[in-house]
Amino acid sequence: MYYIIYETRNLINDKIYVGAHQTENLEDGYLGSGKILKQAIKKYSIENFERKILYQLNSSEEMYQKEKEIVNEEFLLRENIYNLCEGGKGAFSGAQKGKKLPVKTIKNMKLAQQTWWDNQSEEYRQERYMYIKTQSKKENKKYGSKKEKNPFYGKTHSDEQKAKWSKNRKGKKQPRGICPYCNKEGGLWSMKNFHFENCKFKK
Repeated sequence: MYYIIYETRNLINDKIYVGAHQTENLEDGYLGSGKILKQAIKKYSIENFERKILYQLNSSEEMYQKEKEIVNEEFLLRENIYNLCEGGKGAFSGAQKGKKLPVKTIKNMKLAQQTWWDNQSEEYRQERYMYIKTQSKKENKKYGSKKEKNPFYGKTHSDEQKAKWSKNRKGKKQPRGICPYCNKEGGLWSMKNFHFENCKFKK
């Protein structure tokens, strides 16, 4: 098994992608899995890309560590790259979840999405638009029917009733309650009168 750090270069615009790859065959033709890179290969054709092995390591741990050293935050600020996120195993395992991305990375991600959309046919875009529109109608109908089944939907209480409740509860410490449907904790009176039934119908 080989553990390598490679560089894939676009021979037309000289942009590069640096990644880690584990393989049994060094001539497997693997160029990378980056989203923008794949779009670029589709746009310029695979013949205009070449891969160069930068490092050959002894284990996957060493491989990902080396990738992390190269594809860092400073590397992502470069203009001539296809990489979207920092290197290292965390990029695949979800360890970077919640981490704030550099502005340059966010711009690249948005650019990748827009480029992908622009490369789609007019027919596909129209079909996608109609699908989303249809799904929105289905969702509105679905949740609308749930509201109609909710016994509290559309009901209001008189000012007299509200004042009576307020007077009865004044000075009393409200006990705590936990919703059996979502485990949310709150004041028992409010939970029983409003939350429980609403949550039940949502579930």
